[in-house]
Amino acid sequence: MSGHRDDSPPPPPPDDRIELTIRDGIFFPHNNRFLRYISAQFSLQTCDPGWSWRYVTPEQRQWYWEQFCTRYTWAAAIDAQVRDLWFRTTATLYRQTIHGWRTSDHHPQTVTPERWASWTAAWQQQDWLDRAAKNKANRSSEPAGKGTRTTKHIAGKKTYSAHGQDLRARHGRDPTSWELYVHTHRHDDGSFVDTRSCLIHEEMERYMAESMTPTDDGSEPAVPSPQSVNSMFKTVVGGKNKGRMYGCGSMASTLYPDEMAPGRRGGSSGVSQSSQSQQMADMQQTLDSSLRRNDELCERMHATEAENAMLRDRMASLEDQVRVLVAGMSQGATGHTSGRTLLGSGTSHMGRSRGAAVASSSRIHRLSQSYVPPTQGYEDDDDDETQSP
Repeated sequence: MSGHRDDSPPPPPPDDRIELTIRDGIFFPHNNRFLRYISAQFSLQTCDPGWSWRYVTPEQRQWYWEQFCTRYTWAAAIDAQVRDLWFRTTATLYRQTIHGWRTSDHHPQTVTPERWASWTAAWQQQDWLDRAAKNKANRSSEPAGKGTRTTKHIAGKKTYSAHGQDLRARHGRDPTSWELYVHTHRHDDGSFVDTRSCLIHEEMERYMAESMTPTDDGSEPAVPSPQSVNSMFKTVVGGKNKGRMYGCGSMASTLYPDEMAPGRRGGSSGVSQSSQSQQMADMQQTLDSSLRRNDELCERMHATEAENAMLRDRMASLEDQVRVLVAGMSQGATGHTSGRTLLGSGTSHMGRSRGAAVASSSRIHRLSQSYVPPTQGYEDDDDDETQSP
């Protein structure tokens, strides 16, 4: 064995990256640790147009992604989900980080004075100011009506999915959307954070009371299933709106997997991608059928036009024939008088011919009366002839 050179590559270093998975719409485990790690990367490196995530260069975004890949790993089967969740989470964290730097006027050393001055100038542009004012008005709106105050929650920086995991550990089962809503909108003293939350809770209590009406036989009414409770809550809050389910946050995809599936839009009237494909196929089939009927109608119209042309030709020919007949009848009426004269002049000649014929017939009759057939004078001779040897 001595002197043998091993040309095989050295073994890879041990992978100390953290294995990630996705549960309830968040990274699991250590989601909060993941969020802190991502936020820390923003302070390490920035770019010139980084005053808003919208304008962060692709190269800078790629650098943030590579830093994420050096610390975490995941199964290939969920690669697309990880990328999508990373992008959405990173965009939210970046906006929060920039907002903190801007409001406190304190930024890391990676943001040079020149870059900070350009960012400050961008934040003073009219389009950015208009968008900021609009977003502030939306956050200050009162969805439940004037005087009901703005919509709030007590979830804090903790995601709804993390609160859902806490409720799951407490109850030993998945929480309902109503339980999650009460957990994130009601204080420890039992009061709700805003009027809308209180109204939603009262409406849910009414729904639950109606669904648990005592039966006629006196037995205890069945408790609604978690799916029924989730359905009631969706009805109360108005269903999906602008891609979100109010009061559920990141837990919406777990509580309403069909409603929040990719490709679904709107509320209960939304359809999945497969349904959209089927609708497109049905529309295409209907269009093809309409085009075929249109072609058939065009062919029938052309045939009808040809038949009309033939009928017009026949009518023209008949009109010509009628004109000829009318002309002939007119000529016949003109020669009627001369025809009578010719008939009168020929009457005497016909009378004389008729008299001659009658005279000739009389003579023939007299001759027929005096004529005797010749066979009457030879009767004896015929007998002698038969008797001779």
